[in-house]
Amino acid sequence: MKNFILLIALTLTTACSQAGINQITTADLDKGIIDKGSPADLDKGVKAYENRDYSTALAEFYPLAKQGNTIAQNGIANMYYYGEGISQDYKQAAKWYKLAAEQGDAHAQYNLGVMYDEGLGVPQNYNQSFNWFYLSARQGEVDAQYNLARMFALGLGTAQNFSNSYIWFKIAGDGGDKDADRNRRNAARFMTAAQIIESRELAIQCLANNYKGC
Repeated sequence: MKNFILLIALTLTTACSQAGINQITTADLDKGIIDKGSPADLDKGVKAYENRDYSTALAEFYPLAKQGNTIAQNGIANMYYYGEGISQDYKQAAKWYKLAAEQGDAHAQYNLGVMYDEGLGVPQNYNQSFNWFYLSARQGEVDAQYNLARMFALGLGTAQNFSNSYIWFKIAGDGGDKDADRNRRNAARFMTAAQIIESRELAIQCLANNYKGC
């Protein structure tokens, strides 16, 4: 879901927070992040969350989150963000996302970027938003890649740069984001033919090198 649309010269259309906050699922259990706390308890918590049994989810997540488990921290943050089983509290959501983000969790980095982008639970800060989107994007988070491209296009938290915007829209588009392909073409309207060719090659190299040097 896209929160709002922005325009540049009536041609470049971008969303504030692509897809909104990312939520945890049982698929996250296969990503090797379960390094602190009992995997069985975490599995129980994630399944309870998916089944909207929020009291059980919170009971399982909280001790694991305190031990530093990033999935549990994301789970608690999601519950505070949406007010699931507990009172909605954006400050608490930002707190728990940050704990996971600082450990390198790409979902949390993206979600924290959204909160700084929209000023939810934290003062609106495009520099912080850009930095968290960048860290997440380099780990392959497509929504973060889209939003990074958006910020380059609009000059939010960084200097406006349509070449860099093109690069990240292409990467996000290659990752399956349909809006990214449209916005990449729109960004190209502000670029020379040589810049387009160079940016396309840089995007290909970025993916080939697993985001090193991007």
